[in-house]
Amino acid sequence: MCRGGPRRPLAQARRHLRRPLPPLRRKAGPAAGAQQGRAGGPPAPPAPVPSGPPPADDRIVEQPDRSPSLSGQALPVYPRNASVSGFRGSARVRVLVNTGGRVTDAEIVERVRFERNRETPVASFPPEFDAAILDAARRHVFRPARDGGDRVRAYAFISVSLDPPE
Repeated sequence: MCRGGPRRPLAQARRHLRRPLPPLRRKAGPAAGAQQGRAGGPPAPPAPVPSGPPPADDRIVEQPDRSPSLSGQALPVYPRNASVSGFRGSARVRVLVNTGGRVTDAEIVERVRFERNRETPVASFPPEFDAAILDAARRHVFRPARDGGDRVRAYAFISVSLDPPE
């Protein structure tokens, strides 16, 4: 036993990776109320658009000193109302990893369908399968990329496979 209590089995500890993340909730501050006209006066003018290069932690580095590395993989959920039953496939997904290690953008760049012990590259999957693959890709967790010792946003490639439930 460790100080915090008994250790959980590895499968139970990783179960949280399969659950979808809750939606982000934004707090409505006084500025939000003023923009909507609730403060009693006219709405505030829009904020000025910054010019020049983005801040250092907003930049996307194409070739960082250390690329993002996968630390938590999420499994895709097979669509229940799938238009194609028994569909099996895999996709190569390009993800943008932020400085906190979370995926902020995902794009399928290559698709392969498995049928009759063959792999066939295809241009597209049915929409519900693309959605399931992208959802799983967005739930992956990474160690962020580093460039010059600083955490930076960077792209990574992952493979997500989709198999029918047994």
